[in-house]
Amino acid sequence: MGICISVASSEIHGIPQVHDENVMIFEASKVQNETKRLCSVYSKQGTKGLNQDAASLHQDYGMENGAFCGVYDGHGKNGHIVSKIVNNTLPSLILSQKNALEEIHTTKNGVDNKQNKFSNNYLRWKEAILGAFNVMDEEVKKQENLDCSCSGTTAVVVIRQVNKL
Repeated sequence: MGICISVASSEIHGIPQVHDENVMIFEASKVQNETKRLCSVYSKQGTKGLNQDAASLHQDYGMENGAFCGVYDGHGKNGHIVSKIVNNTLPSLILSQKNALEEIHTTKNGVDNKQNKFSNNYLRWKEAILGAFNVMDEEVKKQENLDCSCSGTTAVVVIRQVNKL
């Protein structure tokens, strides 16, 4: 069972003090209209031992009203370490790949026409995500003092741009 916190309930009751290591509550504010958004992430340890899950949510990711959500399920002896490394690195890696592709595309082709803008943007996001996953694989392997031969993480990410996933 997870925890869900809404802005309305937090205005009445305040942000709850949760004493559960599986719950992370954070607040994001938008500078332009100063609205606040509360987000919560819940992960419960299974019966196999150490909790190897990680998750992240980034508001205004890549653009205003964009969002990034990532869920990472570690596995193996060091899965908990791998999932945390990927959680802390992959979102910015995808964005930097996307920005580099945008710069290359703009330099080569100039400005997109409106008809192809959505499909070109989708293809650049796809290329950025695939590239970032490949780079992330290599970065995890390069970690000193971390045996990843039988450990890793499954990563599922969703990127929203305004009303498109």
